Amino acid sequence: MSQTFSITYEDTKGYSAISSSMIIFNNTLAAANGCYVFFSPSSNLLYLTNNAGTAWQGPISIGKSATLSNSQCSISGAGSSASGSGNNLTLNLPVTFQTAFAGSKGVYIEVYDGTNDSGWVQISNWTVP
Repeated sequence: MSQTFSITYEDTKGYSAISSSMIIFNNTLAAANGCYVFFSPSSNLLYLTNNAGTAWQGPISIGKSATLSNSQCSISGAGSSASGSGNNLTLNLPVTFQTAFAGSKGVYIEVYDGTNDSGWVQISNWTVP
């Protein structure tokens, strides 16, 4: 039930312009009852919403031994990493899904650079066993 996702965000101003990125794993594009992660590249911090999707837990630092959890998933600072090149920022995010969250899920991302916002985009589907 664990998977490390490699998610690449792109910004025409260059990867260093990216001020935040978000990921939602859920049946639909909804924070509630999903695995909703916020990443701040400038501080290398990860956050995870509570079950209702109304409050952030964390932060934890990329690469550090700490975990955030809700009823859908856990994210690990250890094993996570971020790197940039050109216009691309790549986030490697270890996620462990809870058994009760099994089934087909959409993977949605959004990226913001302080001026421009990509809006939410579904980049793939993932089946939680």
